[in-house]
Amino acid sequence: SVHNRTAIFTDGSKSENRVAASAFVAGRFFVRRLPNKSSVYSAELTAVCLALEYIGQYCNSHLSYFLILYHHCKHYKQGTSKTLFCVK
Repeated sequence: SVHNRTAIFTDGSKSENRVAASAFVAGRFFVRRLPNKSSVYSAELTAVCLALEYIGQYCNSHLSYFLILYHHCKHYKQGTSKTLFCVK
C-alpha cells in the first residue's frame, strides 16, 4: 500500500515472438499471454487492463483506492516506476 492506496504494478514484455502482460497486486500475479505477433505496446496496454479487471472485482470492498504503476523500458533501466493513474 502506498499512502493508503493499493499499488498495482504492471508490465508488458516481448521476447523474440513471445508476448505477455502481467500485473502484481496483493501478493498475486495475473498473467495473460498475447498472440506472438503482438507489439510490446499491446502487452503494456493489456497489463493495464489486467489491473483494471482486478479493480473492477474489488472496487466495492475495503480496497477502495488503487495506484497503477508501470515499467517502461527507459524507466526499468533506471530502476524506477511511473504512476499511470490513481483510481478510487
